[in-house]
Amino acid sequence: MLEPIIFSLMFGLILGPLAARSSQRRQPIYGGMVAQLLHGLGAVLMIAVIPMVLANLIVGNGFLSSVVLGFGTLGTGFLVLVIFAAVEKPALDAQSTVQDHGWTKEDAHTSGL
Repeated sequence: MLEPIIFSLMFGLILGPLAARSSQRRQPIYGGMVAQLLHGLGAVLMIAVIPMVLANLIVGNGFLSSVVLGFGTLGTGFLVLVIFAAVEKPALDAQSTVQDHGWTKEDAHTSGL
């Protein structure tokens, strides 16, 4: 059972940071180093789920074992990402200090429409 876990975590360690970096390009992380670490770890675990299940089936550990291992890894990844969200939310709220007051009469006059 150890070989599929090691194989999938190596696979996740290669592709997980690429997925995390792609996500950070779309939306920056403001929670600091802890948030970036949790985000990266969550990406590694999420990427590792499918190779772990497939490697476990190929090794011959059985279908039920593969499903349990896959859902365990998926659940751990979700838990890490929920903790990431708890760390990131206050920093994201502090970053968005601009409040939207809606469309005002002054905005209508200056818009040129």
